[in-house]
Amino acid sequence: MIIYPESYQSIFSEKAPVKTAKMEWQISMAAFSSNALKLAVCLALFIVLFSGFLLVRTEASVSHVAPAVVGEQTVVVAQGDTLWEIARKYSDSSDDIRWSVYQIRERNQLSSPDIWPGQKLVIPSP
Repeated sequence: MIIYPESYQSIFSEKAPVKTAKMEWQISMAAFSSNALKLAVCLALFIVLFSGFLLVRTEASVSHVAPAVVGEQTVVVAQGDTLWEIARKYSDSSDDIRWSVYQIRERNQLSSPDIWPGQKLVIPSP
């Protein structure tokens, strides 16, 4: 029982819009379009990212070193050899070892001092 009927307010409103089937379909299509757009952006990002990985090349696989000429030596890298040890072994004792390493790297087009067993290095003449 309501004591003061004039203070009563209903939670039902006659003015509230009624959703029709067409409105429900439009709302669901808007949500689908939003999700489809997100999926398309993610797919495009995935394609760009991994196609970039496929285009990257290492310089070690591309470089072709000119064969040794008169006065130069060819050395096959053994297990445990380092570029510094090879430079020390094949350079004059009066030469700066850093300069020898630099010359070997330049002659063999090495982008880093990393070498591996079986690799052939051309030692420039002093």
